Parts: sequence; structure tokens; C-alpha cells
Amino acid sequence: MRELFKTMEIILKLVLSWLFCLPFLAMALGESDLSPVYKLLEKGDFYTIGDFQGAKQITLRYAKFGKGRGKNGSLVFINGKGENVLKYVELFYDFYLQGWSPIYTYDHRYQGLSRNVLSHSVDPPVTLSPSGEIKSSDQTIPNPPATYVENYSLYREDMEAFIRVVLNDAEVDRSRLFLIAHSMGGAIALDYLQTHSEKSPFKFVVLSAPMIKVKSNLFPFLEKTSLAVLTGYCSYLPCTWRVPSLRNRFTRKALTNSLSRYAFSEYVEEKWFPQIASRGISFRWVVESFKLTDQLMKKKRIHQIATPFLILQSEKDRLVSNEHHHSFCDRIPDCCHITQIAGKHELFLEKDKPRNEAIETVISFFLNSKKYQKGCRYSKS
Repeated sequence: MRELFKTMEIILKLVLSWLFCLPFLAMALGESDLSPVYKLLEKGDFYTIGDFQGAKQITLRYAKFGKGRGKNGSLVFINGKGENVLKYVELFYDFYLQGWSPIYTYDHRYQGLSRNVLSHSVDPPVTLSPSGEIKSSDQTIPNPPATYVENYSLYREDMEAFIRVVLNDAEVDRSRLFLIAHSMGGAIALDYLQTHSEKSPFKFVVLSAPMIKVKSNLFPFLEKTSLAVLTGYCSYLPCTWRVPSLRNRFTRKALTNSLSRYAFSEYVEEKWFPQIASRGISFRWVVESFKLTDQLMKKKRIHQIATPFLILQSEKDRLVSNEHHHSFCDRIPDCCHITQIAGKHELFLEKDKPRNEAIETVISFFLNSKKYQKGCRYSKS
């Protein structure tokens, strides 16, 4: 009986959200009871999994959430390092209730469901069981040693291929296509925007804690020296060696204050991605990340961005540099605002108050564009 009432509550929220423009807070689930989110994964009827060919003919996998064209448009989400297509299902459900559909996301190369090149494994066929569980026919896939990329241009080319998949979907509202990118996904999205300029298909862009600069916590001269040494080594060697993982001691404290949402992301990884989830980062990834972020800050490239965007900045971010968000925004007229939220790196997996503030800010930016475009300068809150 309790489950029946819960199901009826979800259906009622969905109906009301389509009939009335209710505030997000009235529709949002609370972290005290995330059981509806777990059920979304178990049932599997909220999403479908598909394949596309990325750079160098690598098979990558994407997920499509929701059915039909939403009243507010369609949405693309670019996730961060070591993440997967199911991690933000609660966020996608929230935006679906608010009128965005379909919502697309994909797994970067070497993480999630996408092919792991480092292990030289064969691409396993991926199917959904009747319960919605993702299954692979190949149960011998080894854990990838670390997040790895030969060059960040491959990430950009993967995104280009993915956007072509999105635009070929007849359900996608091409005139109202919005983009949200998180962390490393923010760096990839900026690289995409800087190299596509007027050709960008997105109406507006939100960058959540974007990796415009990796926060190394080293003195500048030590950072430059260490990077120079690594770059030298990685010019002749693959540099697949793994940076020592601090996951158990550091990761949760750096990512979110919400134990329940962190537990959910861990549950997703352990149940759906136990064999192919990313573990740590490689030295090559570190070198290539610093190379890209240096490129992103170049004035000539910054001025290529024609799509207005908003930066969501976490107040206590220990992974990316907030100072460089402001430096970046100072150089471009279309960076409408930097909004600082009192949370940690993963704002969309934070405790209810900062998470709701972040999502309401995104919705306001997407729906009230004239208000944001008047000044189009950043604000420190």
C-alpha cells in the first residue's frame, strides 16, 4: 500500500508539472528518501542505452532519458571524470518533470559503459534486462587501471559525434537545445564551443564547477616543474601509470556533503559498473588536462565562444580553481554570471538546499534569458 501511494505521488507530480509551471522546490525529491530514484534505475523504462562511434572508431555508449519532446526543449549533459550515464538520473528526472525531454548523456572513452582501450578488451554487447539492469555478455572485462586519454582533442571529437546523434533524433527540439556540463565535462564543452563558435547548436550553456584549471595545491614553480618533467616522460612513453588513488580517504569529502546522494552514486557504480568503472587517473590524463586548460584560457580562443553561458561555482571546491572561473569570465562578454553555491564539487549531488539552489538557478537561466543577457557580466554572490 505504501508503494502504491508513493507511485501515485510521483504520477501526480508529473501531471502537475506539465499542467502548471510549479517552482522546482515543489517538485524536487528530498535526500531523506531517494527510493523513487532507485526505482527509476530498476524499472529501466525512463531511459534507453545506445551506441555511437567516437574518434578513431571507438564505440561509445549513451543514454537517452524521457520520451517525447518537452515543453521547454531538450537537454544534453556532459559528465565529468570517472562518471557514468546513470549517476545523475535524479537530476535528469528533475529536469524531465520541469519540461525538458529528451535528455541525452554519454560515457567518455575509458569510463562507464564505453570501451576501455587500455585493457585492450573487446567491446562487449550491452543489453537491458527486463528489470532495466545493464548486462554485458562478456564477464571477463578487467578493471581499467585509470582514466586515460591520449589527447583531449579525442574528447572533443567524441562530443562532436555524440551531438550529431542527438541532432538526428526527431524528438529533440533543435531550436531549444540546452547544455549542462560538469567538471571535466565543462572543459570538454568549452573546447567544443571554442572550436565551433557560430555553429554551436546550443541555445544556452551551464557549466557546473568546470575544470578551467585543475586545482593542484602546489606552489606555481613546483607545479610547472612537475608538469615539465611529466610532459617530457609522456612524450616518449604512454604514461598509463596510475596516480595513487585517494578515493576512500578524500573523494567523498571533496565531492559532496550529502551522504545519501554519495551512497547512491556508489550504488550505481558497484551494481551497474563493477567491471568497467574508472579507478583513479593516469599521468597522461594529468598532463593532457593541464595542456587543455592552458589552451582554454587563451584570449583568441575565449573570444570564439558565441553561446551565452552561466558558471555554477561551488563555494568549497577542492578539485578545480574558482579563481580561474573569474579570470575566464572577465575575458568574454557572453559569460553572463558566475553564481556561487554553498556546496562542494558535485553541486547536483549535494544536500537539498544547495542542490535545489543550483537547479533553480539553471532553470531560471534557461527560461529567463532576457534577464541574464541585459548585463551579461558575472556576479559574485
